[in-house]
Amino acid sequence: RCGIPFSIQLDTLQAGQTYSLPVILGNQDYPAEDVYGLAFQLTYDPSLVVPGSVHFSVEGSWLGAGGQNLLLMQREFADAGRLAIESLVLTEIM
Repeated sequence: RCGIPFSIQLDTLQAGQTYSLPVILGNQDYPAEDVYGLAFQLTYDPSLVVPGSVHFSVEGSWLGAGGQNLLLMQREFADAGRLAIESLVLTEIM
């Protein structure tokens, strides 16, 4: 097996609502230890989402605090239904 498990906690979504979907990194068998950076892409059906409304937040993250010790660079490609997390990196490694 290669890498740390990465998943999104799925939910049933209803039209017209705002949602937060937790991103899960690691599990009991493969814990996310000594992680200092990530890059990934999330895809979605663009016909079901308001353009420009998808974003990734690090609020409440165990990895770090945005604007303090965590750098986040993201870009949404709304027409393609893709959110690119181009860089999620700790700026202070403990």
